[in-house]
Amino acid sequence: MNRQASYRQSECGANSQALGQSFNFLSKYLPNAKRIPTDSTAAAAKSLLSMSRTNGDGSNRDDGVSAAICSESVVDIYPELEVLYKGTQDRSGMLL
Repeated sequence: MNRQASYRQSECGANSQALGQSFNFLSKYLPNAKRIPTDSTAAAAKSLLSMSRTNGDGSNRDDGVSAAICSESVVDIYPELEVLYKGTQDRSGMLL
């Protein structure tokens, strides 16, 4: 893996099917990340936008603590998000 390996997500959201299809990836690369089931992969991605990005003291937080498994096209809809990993599915087709 490349620079993305430095990210340390503590939570990863997606619908149950995507979480299951990415089981091996999550177990290998994000073994300690809490898996959060969502209504859809798009909802998981959108939830990243609404999360607070500040510390308790009001300073900005930039620690990459959350991720969503979703289609790469989500970054076209939500350009504030970035693709961290491609090919998270046990079979190709999804990304994180």
